[in-house]
Amino acid sequence: MLASPPSTAYRAKKFVKRHTWGVAAAAVGVLVLIAFAATMAVQAKRIAVERDLAEQAQADLESVVEFQAGMLSETDPEAMGRRLMDDLSDRVAEAHRAGGSSEAQVASSLSTLDALVRGVNATDLALGLVDEDILGRAVATLDEKFGDQSVIDARLRRTIGETYRKLGRYERAETQLEAALATCKRVLGDDHPDTLQSSSNLAILYWNQGRYADAEPLFLATLATRKRVLGDDHPDTLKSSNNLAILYNDQGRYGEAEPLHLETLATRKRVLGDDHPDTFKSRNNLASL
Repeated sequence: MLASPPSTAYRAKKFVKRHTWGVAAAAVGVLVLIAFAATMAVQAKRIAVERDLAEQAQADLESVVEFQAGMLSETDPEAMGRRLMDDLSDRVAEAHRAGGSSEAQVASSLSTLDALVRGVNATDLALGLVDEDILGRAVATLDEKFGDQSVIDARLRRTIGETYRKLGRYERAETQLEAALATCKRVLGDDHPDTLQSSSNLAILYWNQGRYADAEPLFLATLATRKRVLGDDHPDTLKSSNNLAILYNDQGRYGEAEPLHLETLATRKRVLGDDHPDTFKSRNNLASL
């Protein structure tokens, strides 16, 4: 019978017997590596899940911010004032009818009510309610809840500031818009779209206040940065150019306003088309000049 060469299993068994401790140490090392790899895989999965949850939470929060911002920006004190007065009249009529008054008596009571409130400015009444019960509370909530979320805080303050500006509450608007711009500059940098929008909003507020010397450098800086970052044809760049031209126009600086209006109109016609609302605005602004 011919002798056959040793099998792989036989050679492995002999090797283990000769190097028992070395093989044991290697086995332990392999087991440690396997356990480490498994642990790292579990941790990586957990980190990915936590990251996804955090990103979703941030997206959800930003959606809420956008929704609230839209609600605030659509505030109409004049319409609200009319509704307040109409609601008051309806409630007075219902109360008198519930008390057994005739329609003639109800009409008489409403006539008396109308005489009593005739000198009340319903819009101012609504403005007071918006200021104290909506915007004032919103600012207080920002101070308490969003101190560690600077970008969200800045966006909401910009929206609140813009709402105050549209309502003619310029002093309150200034506080919020200046805070929003400062935060955006610190956290996002001078070139970020949020910073540029905040700068534009504050410039418009100064312009509304007749503070042309404060508004002009902000308009100029915003326009220059938008040209560099976004390009000459971007709609935001064209808005900045349009705003600066109107500022010059309001100051009687027609020689500086006209070329800006002409350039903005030509670019809007080329980029946006003849029938775009912004193109119509530029035509109207040039005609006003």
